[in-house]
Amino acid sequence: GAQMIPNEWLMEIVSACLESCGCDVDALRQDTSGGSQQTDDEWGILKFSRSVSRTRNILLASSGPLGIDYDIVVSALLLLEKRGEPFCELECSVSTQDLL
Repeated sequence: GAQMIPNEWLMEIVSACLESCGCDVDALRQDTSGGSQQTDDEWGILKFSRSVSRTRNILLASSGPLGIDYDIVVSALLLLEKRGEPFCELECSVSTQDLL
């Protein structure tokens, strides 16, 4: 039967693709929530908006000559998301869903 691609391998592929095009992968792994702030963001809309904006800025800042290989990155991220796994083994401030 078909064997499942290991999550660790998928995580490495995502990181390698992002790093090779100049994305600051470490910035995606940093927690910038600023602690537990009480806000009126009852449904998490502001938090989500900040996360998407921050992620977009990191990905747009890529300086590599070839850019992001979206075919590989999106495929790996979709598999990780379907499995409920993060895109990195460390504590990430950006979810796999946000990165997609």
